[in-house]
Amino acid sequence: MAISRILLQGLNAEDLHAASLRTLLSDRSAATFIISSAYVRAGGIDEITDLLKNIADKVTIYVGVANGVTSSQALKQLIACGISPFAVNMGTLSRIFHPKLYAAFSSDYVKVIIGSANLTFSGLNGNIEISTELTLSRQDASDNNNIIMLEKTFSQLHTQYPDNIKRIGHPDEVDALAALGYLENEDIKRHAVIVGSAQTSPDSISLVPPFPILSSQKITKKTKRTPLAKTFTPRLALGEVWRGKGLKERDLNIPTGKNTNPTGSMFFKKGLMENIDQRHYFRDVVFANLHWFYDENIHKKHLERATAQFEIVIDGISYGNHRLKLTHDSRTDSETYRQNNSVTQIHWGNVKDFIAQPALLGKYVTLYHLGDDRYQLVIA
Repeated sequence: MAISRILLQGLNAEDLHAASLRTLLSDRSAATFIISSAYVRAGGIDEITDLLKNIADKVTIYVGVANGVTSSQALKQLIACGISPFAVNMGTLSRIFHPKLYAAFSSDYVKVIIGSANLTFSGLNGNIEISTELTLSRQDASDNNNIIMLEKTFSQLHTQYPDNIKRIGHPDEVDALAALGYLENEDIKRHAVIVGSAQTSPDSISLVPPFPILSSQKITKKTKRTPLAKTFTPRLALGEVWRGKGLKERDLNIPTGKNTNPTGSMFFKKGLMENIDQRHYFRDVVFANLHWFYDENIHKKHLERATAQFEIVIDGISYGNHRLKLTHDSRTDSETYRQNNSVTQIHWGNVKDFIAQPALLGKYVTLYHLGDDRYQLVIA
């Protein structure tokens, strides 16, 4: 029967995941170790670097990437410790690789920490986290079944899902992942997404298929949002790239204030997206593959311009495809930039007539990337 203890980091002064993890990794009886974490940052690796170097030949690490948190610095630190981690890319924006597991396997028992703590400094020290420490005995039938399940599942992951799970053994491979937008740079607050941010053709950044989810039950998302128009056909690794908050008069170009004039455009703001820098995300990620050029007007030379094809879908009805203009303010010394405000906007052009409708106030806008310069903008 498993021996267990609950860790209540942040609620119990004696419980720190960093200390418990160090104890687990110091187990000299363990022949192998498995670490699995959704998010990995340099501060988390710092907590256990000395121990990882001693067990580098015994430890296997699975790390979630393309999630806006896991960083290049963290993966390079693991490589410097002599460990080649497995990078797990789910290939879709709708799911993330989320298991947090720390396990030490010996011939008689397995020690496990399983819960909410990621391999980050905050996850191991500062956040309120809860986990269970378990010691499973190989002599106990129930415990041993769980041990076998853990060993078998994780040992087969990279062979079962080779398109989604890759071993990273050299810093150049880390740089390649970062160039595709799958890893964060901890020196720059940005967002990594599945679609990538490399200046390459869409085909070259959509090679990661959605990770197959196994379930005996049908997974149904509880939502009242209007379904996509029938004309929407998503491509692998491309899909939802932004979801805004409820539309306002300014967005729809129906201002009621006396001193406010309709501008014919809408700024792409942070909306409901977490961990994005709205000053860079849209220009450098969502619309990175467009042909951008600077305005020829000497007074507007700081403005970058581009066009893209947008299918406009409102309440489930498609209003067709339209080539619309985009503008990005490239200045980094402006008051707008310093205040972290949005600097990329879409010009409604010939779709303004059916955008400027009071009935759309409060509705949500979602942007999908269909590949190349094709997008779908859904209001529902």
